[in-house]
Amino acid sequence: MRLVLVCPFILALALSSALAAPPDWARDAVIYQVLVDRFHDGDPSNNHAGEDQPLPPSQNPGYRPTVNFLGGDLAGIRQKLPYLADLGVNCLWLTPVFRTPFYHGYHVMDYDKVEPRFGTESDLRKLVDEAHAKGIRVLLDYVANHASEYHPAFQDALKSRESRFHDWFLWKSWPKEYERFYYFPDLPRWNTGSREVREMLMSAAVGWIRKYGVDGLRLDFAVGPGKQFWQELSGRLGADRYLLGEVWEDAPVIGSWADALHGCMDFPRQAVFNQFFAQKSIDVDSFDRSMNDLRRIYGPMAMGSFLGNHDVPRFLESAGNDVWRLYVAAIAQMTFDEVPIVYYGDEVTSHTGSVASGGAAGGGSGQINHEASDQETRKRMPWDDAQDGELRALFRTLIHLRRELAPLRRGGMTTVWRHNDRGQYGYRRSLGDDHVLVLLNNKADASEAPLPVPAGGQWRELLGNRLLTASDGNVRVRVPGNWGAILVPESPRARELGERTVIPAAVRRALQYSRLEQ
Repeated sequence: MRLVLVCPFILALALSSALAAPPDWARDAVIYQVLVDRFHDGDPSNNHAGEDQPLPPSQNPGYRPTVNFLGGDLAGIRQKLPYLADLGVNCLWLTPVFRTPFYHGYHVMDYDKVEPRFGTESDLRKLVDEAHAKGIRVLLDYVANHASEYHPAFQDALKSRESRFHDWFLWKSWPKEYERFYYFPDLPRWNTGSREVREMLMSAAVGWIRKYGVDGLRLDFAVGPGKQFWQELSGRLGADRYLLGEVWEDAPVIGSWADALHGCMDFPRQAVFNQFFAQKSIDVDSFDRSMNDLRRIYGPMAMGSFLGNHDVPRFLESAGNDVWRLYVAAIAQMTFDEVPIVYYGDEVTSHTGSVASGGAAGGGSGQINHEASDQETRKRMPWDDAQDGELRALFRTLIHLRRELAPLRRGGMTTVWRHNDRGQYGYRRSLGDDHVLVLLNNKADASEAPLPVPAGGQWRELLGNRLLTASDGNVRVRVPGNWGAILVPESPRARELGERTVIPAAVRRALQYSRLEQ
């Protein structure tokens, strides 16, 4: 037998690069994404913080730094934690909070400081601590691919070839030509092949995690730094920290990141959801085939599903502002596999309260760059009477049902019924002997479908609080158009869940009509 000696350093490197399984808590998460500047202005005194420090000329004459700040901050999010806890979300994703010249935070000037318009380190600590006290974990958005042109290292590197930071960036022809994030000259790429750069970026990430007890990171443009970067960072963060990457690629490419990230933002699923529910451009069979293909490709990754976010149109915009299409899409998202992500405001509003009409009332500069394409996607969060209370109540019901019913979070998923002409899609979520049946009606007309049941007897349809009886191995369910049904075996707990369900008044009327037709 031949003995093979392994260098301890190589062994240690291999062990540190091995990605642990997704943290167990991630499987139970319902994530709420907040664009910090657009959520709530909790401390108007910081709205103009740091504006007395003028910035040098931009490398991108088409962009104007410091415009579009509307006053949202960490104190405002902390004040609204009771709202989030009542909604039922148990994980909060904050867009970048680091020093930045832009309201959205993705141009990082300093990885060691909180943007003063968003608040202070104390504000962040209070937010994380109070969120944890309410059972809400916190993810920070982290940008490791590129920096703001105003990062001190880049500004120093622009001044001299002899700068100690020269090799922190990738120059094609100093000082004007350098690698950047896509075509944006104000976003120079970090040279993550440099050990100094890697250590700076990783030390900053580890520091925020450890100092504030943050539960994980959402990784902006994760493909830029590369797999080895994230594998090493994961080893330094520990097994209980969730790494959710933005890999905006085709599904096979996303699936190839399973050895570097716990999960990715599922852009392919979002696109199919948009085609099926918002635009009605594909049929049930195509939708089912796509969902099964994605499930096979991703395997055990803790993927993040979303109807919209800060980089794509809001779902209702794609759906022609038809709130019924959002109803059925939300039912699907909260009963499907993957980790659901709710983009702030999607649970309460359609096209009201847009950024373009916001003016200075929300704080900050009040200056709006009307050339930006994000007026609707990144609008200000409406509050109080400006909210669609019925839509919020529906999201609250769906989120709480997901948290109550373990098969919806951790169970396998099996298609049990399809009907293209009627737009019907039925599936079963199963965890051991615990089953949940779901029927979606993606057409405008009410219709009835037979759902195969794993056991006879009576089933409680939770969204209508209806008691249905199985016969010949099926339970027949009539569903209004653009709506769904969630069924569990009848029990005292099922009755309680049905009684707690709150749905829009128009749906209640449609359900009453459906009952009369049954």
